[in-house]
Amino acid sequence: MIKLTKKVKRDYFVNLNLNSVTDNKKFWQSVKPNFTNKSIKSKKIILVENGDIISENNKTVEIMNDYFVNITKEMDIPEVCHTDVDALCTDPIDVITQMYSEHPSILKIKENVKVGMNFNFDEIYESQVEKEILNLNSKKSTGPDSIPPKVLKHSVHIVKAPMTQLFNNMIKLNHFPSDLKYANVAPIFKKDDNTNKENYRPVSILPSISKVFGRMMFQQITSYVTDVLSPYLCGFRKGYSTQHTLVRLLDQVNKNLDKKGKVGLFFMDLSKAFDCISHDLLLAKLHAYGFDKPSLKLLYSYLKGRHQRVHINGEYSTWKEIISGVPQGSVLGPLLFNNFINDLFFSVKSCDIHNYADDNTLSVANTDIDTIISKLESDINILDTWFRSNGLLLNEKKCQFMIMEPFLTTRCNREKITVNVKNLGEVKDSKLLGISLDSNITMRDHIKSICNQAGRKLNALARISHHFDEHKRKILMNASITSQFNYCPVTWMFCQRKSNNLINRIHERALRIAFNDYVSDFECLLRKDDSVTIHHRNIQALTIEIYKTMHEFNPAFMKDIFCFGKHDYATRNEYLSHPNPRTVRYGLESFGYKATQIWRHIPRNIQDNPDINAFKKYVSKNCRNLCKCNL
Repeated sequence: MIKLTKKVKRDYFVNLNLNSVTDNKKFWQSVKPNFTNKSIKSKKIILVENGDIISENNKTVEIMNDYFVNITKEMDIPEVCHTDVDALCTDPIDVITQMYSEHPSILKIKENVKVGMNFNFDEIYESQVEKEILNLNSKKSTGPDSIPPKVLKHSVHIVKAPMTQLFNNMIKLNHFPSDLKYANVAPIFKKDDNTNKENYRPVSILPSISKVFGRMMFQQITSYVTDVLSPYLCGFRKGYSTQHTLVRLLDQVNKNLDKKGKVGLFFMDLSKAFDCISHDLLLAKLHAYGFDKPSLKLLYSYLKGRHQRVHINGEYSTWKEIISGVPQGSVLGPLLFNNFINDLFFSVKSCDIHNYADDNTLSVANTDIDTIISKLESDINILDTWFRSNGLLLNEKKCQFMIMEPFLTTRCNREKITVNVKNLGEVKDSKLLGISLDSNITMRDHIKSICNQAGRKLNALARISHHFDEHKRKILMNASITSQFNYCPVTWMFCQRKSNNLINRIHERALRIAFNDYVSDFECLLRKDDSVTIHHRNIQALTIEIYKTMHEFNPAFMKDIFCFGKHDYATRNEYLSHPNPRTVRYGLESFGYKATQIWRHIPRNIQDNPDINAFKKYVSKNCRNLCKCNL
């Protein structure tokens, strides 16, 4: 009976055609639970409330919806300060701008941002609407309007004209229809205990028409605020990523440690930042950035009077109104969040701030630890005041403090830092944006962690590999195992030989299972897979980052990492010159030094090629020759 069951499973997976959408979906639905425990939207959720186990869907959805809607009420959120308003003022936008005219953030914005032309929403054209409809993801869930994105895409030539007229009327009347402000919410499990409602994130599923208009608003607002937003604000911006934030931070740390200095870091965590955004203060900030009154009225209408209901496994909760926060399912929500926190950068004085979304890290360098602590405490108090005045709450339980120093330095006593009269002890390691950092930035802990994750998934693949043919085993290997090493590789790629050997062992074992080959050596397996080692893949990622920086596709601050020289001849104005490092670990093995070393071995005509795909093709073929590492 067992043999027969195995044979049926094997035949089922072998006969699946992965070029077919239906078969491909069946394939992943069947194998994904073997590799991850992340919740699926339709999966049953069981909660524990006040010691009681809640398993009925109709009760679970109501508990979840109450929690998401009232999340700010249960937190000790400080009230946003405001001034008195003229009693004769009745226009909501005038009331808001008067209320917050003396708010510290508004004053900072006006002090630091020089507004030229005011922003207003422009007329929308049919071609723009058609493009955005066709860009809708057909696989996304249907919102409360029960209009699937696929239907809109198939009928685009019929609906584009009336939708364009509708959108232009909304801009003309400064009014966002109430029917488009309803959203289904899918609770997505984050981590830790899945019976605790606090470990779920609300993702809004908006009406398809609302998504299209939101994209049109997003494009127009983005084109205006690009020059207003801080160059160090890395979240939710085209061309910016967590890797850029981490590379900037680690480059500063390496440069200072290479000079035998010390670096203090303070990792800050906010509680439910997206849900706590005050609509009124957000609009007041947009007014300070130069948004005109009609555009503010439309955004006021967009934000106010929104309703949501939680959807779990076919069951819906009752509708409830949302009183704060930005929608976490629209492209417009993150953009508005960026505008809300942008003036944070105007407040920091002594430290550098490294930001991605609601993650903020302060860094300061000095040779004296007491000076480092003093500067950190000063800016922490400034930021804590900023958070409170803006209705946000610093989660002190998750804040951490670390001092990085040259590896030859030893200290018996760990330092402490004061935050809100509470002392936080220094930690030796911490996690920032998914990367584990230690006080000597060896990256051992991070590499060990991702190898453990890959190893667990490799064990799962080994258990079920006999059900699949070679082609499907390779797909599973790339999707579930080697992909573990794809996240921010340039931040940890210059690791010690022992860590690199650990990665290679995982990679070799994955190839053996994929090809069912337990005889060939690692090099032979790589040739059979027509691939390279993880380290050589990281070399490719590094050279692409340099290319994007040199051709100004990356954030402007990435150029600060490199040293530039000038050619005497006019064919090329700039070139990368070697820094002068003092140590191996923090100098020779740093991003800036290795990047320059590798870039110099790429032919000039390839460096200058404006076609990034041609550059990637060259690097892919020559990555082995470009590697100049001791590994």
